[in-house]
Amino acid sequence: MKRFITAVLLTLLFPLFLFYCKKAPSVKIALMTKFESGSIIGSSEAGAINMYLEEKGIKNIEIIYADDAWNSEKAVTAYEELKAKGIDILITSHISTCAVAIADKINRDRILTFVTGAVTDELSNKDDYILRNIQDVDKEQKSIAEYIRKNLPKPLLVIRDNNNYAYTDPALKYFLEYFGRENVSIIDVSMSSIDYAALEKNMKKIRFKSVYLLIGGYKIGAGSIAQMARKIEPSCSIMYTPWMNTPLILETAGPSISGSVMPAHYPPKKTDASLYAYLNRFRNKYGFAPTFISLNVYTAFELIDRALKSGASDPDAIKKFLLESGEIKTEFTSTLFNQWGDVDAPLYFITDIPGEF
Repeated sequence: MKRFITAVLLTLLFPLFLFYCKKAPSVKIALMTKFESGSIIGSSEAGAINMYLEEKGIKNIEIIYADDAWNSEKAVTAYEELKAKGIDILITSHISTCAVAIADKINRDRILTFVTGAVTDELSNKDDYILRNIQDVDKEQKSIAEYIRKNLPKPLLVIRDNNNYAYTDPALKYFLEYFGRENVSIIDVSMSSIDYAALEKNMKKIRFKSVYLLIGGYKIGAGSIAQMARKIEPSCSIMYTPWMNTPLILETAGPSISGSVMPAHYPPKKTDASLYAYLNRFRNKYGFAPTFISLNVYTAFELIDRALKSGASDPDAIKKFLLESGEIKTEFTSTLFNQWGDVDAPLYFITDIPGEF
């Protein structure tokens, strides 16, 4: 009799077990970013994902972290290690040269990847397994060129970092297309081995009223160049790229941060209640202000969670859901993917940079 009752119970409960497994699949999601030397970049992004998991009560997603140091060679190694661990989805925040280095591998292996930081046009307009929740370099530079043309004085000096060439080469090309070449001077530097004395000497030969620091990858030495520009031309205006939007810039920019402009993927925090609340929760939990790219990572994770909860469980189904859902409202923004998995999102221009951190 006991065996009969046990058999009946198992028969009744087994469909419920299958239903639960179907509704709550275990998913491995990897975050590839810069964790070396306790980087605030990796800490911010890992913190963003952990906060999302905790606040939403998600238990069925396993997070795997990989440090690529935002270096293209290390990105290839980190990717192969992640693939060996059987990840289902990848989120990256690295620079464009890293994204280009692993793009073919991602598509070969059909690992759905959310790119939150690489805007290179080498990823644009391709039907592949890469989705981006930020505008590409063409749209980004058009926004920046229009702002500088309307709001900053000429002549303009562009100082370009040639290390992250997959970003800065197309960025300069598109910027000059939209801004024009009149009253523009260009100096190339290598932010990984910059000679500040030589740079200052070259800057003193050029007449400028504004400086566009075409530097990405959170190379906070950009702040030192801004101070140098103000030393040479005390009233000049400074424009950064969105990829310098980090509290660490305040440490190197010093007084030059006043009168500088920071493009951002999100509006000023004081004008957005949900963003303001999130940043306060983050600071209270971890004790520091996050980089803004961590918000891109948070949003990517939210989009993935939305797709999984819809029942999509493999790369093609998740991609199909996101591309066919139209505008998707998330906590800080709205995301509308085009047929290629790219977005056309606005840039906001922050003039009170210290106020953001």
